[in-house]
Amino acid sequence: MHKTKITQHAITVSAALLLVGYVVLNKSDFSVLFDVRPLPLVIGILLYALSFVTNALLMQIVLKHFNRVISLIESLRVTLMSSVGNFFAPAGAGIGLRALYLKMIHKLPYSDYFTILGGSYLVVLLINGFIGLFSSLIVSIRNNNLAEGLVLFFSLILVGSCFIILSRKQVQSILGSSPVSRLPKKLQSVLSSVAEGWEKLSGDPFLVAKMGAITLANLIITVMINRLIILSLGLNIEIFSLILFSVVGTLTIFINITPANFGVKEALYLAIASIIGFSAPQVLSIALLDRAIMLIVMVIGWIFTSINKQEWGEM
Repeated sequence: MHKTKITQHAITVSAALLLVGYVVLNKSDFSVLFDVRPLPLVIGILLYALSFVTNALLMQIVLKHFNRVISLIESLRVTLMSSVGNFFAPAGAGIGLRALYLKMIHKLPYSDYFTILGGSYLVVLLINGFIGLFSSLIVSIRNNNLAEGLVLFFSLILVGSCFIILSRKQVQSILGSSPVSRLPKKLQSVLSSVAEGWEKLSGDPFLVAKMGAITLANLIITVMINRLIILSLGLNIEIFSLILFSVVGTLTIFINITPANFGVKEALYLAIASIIGFSAPQVLSIALLDRAIMLIVMVIGWIFTSINKQEWGEM
């Protein structure tokens, strides 16, 4: 087995054991999970389903830019397939499944797929970087305590995203320079794909505007879902803390080292727990409910798209 996969499995198993051990040792603190209010969760499930639809719509719109026509139902099924791959399989499996499907069924070259992926990621980073920086500053002011790590983190994301957007033609030459060439090749490849993706997509301002609008809509939906999960647990949270919490959760998609980012999202939630006014058991309870809702939506969505797949044919 490849060393990377061994490391990924080791991290996943270690995170699972740590979580189980923590819950067992502090089971009284997790009693709130047995007294969950069902109505907010039902609404949360519907909103999670809506987020899958918006992601499918985004893929449909971007593929049209590459002269590939795909129905919304098919796009939804491919989105679900990718999510299932990311949820259960090793890191990057969902991305690979989607790329393979689009290559086999719609003859989309892998280079074009990774162009789409890179450009989409840049839009996500830009929007979440700005909103994350703003919310972390507001939370810091209200707490009378500057969260230096968060402010620096979001500042780097925002500055880096703006640099690629404004100086995209220089990024490739910078990546080939001596100091940058010492970076891991995988990181250089990711940065190069993002820059190349933006270079190709930015020529269509209406496409970029649609991508930005859907990305923002997805973040709003995520904020609403998290608010409902928190409400179902009988907890409360201030609006900018909620936005900060949601942005951090969204950005974990870029730290894709375990299935469903298991352990990674929980670790980041624990890191900001005190800043947003939650205890460790509370943020872990939120994370567990979030994963449960996502699993329910994926199962229901897969059944729905399987029933309707005659609209676009077998895989």
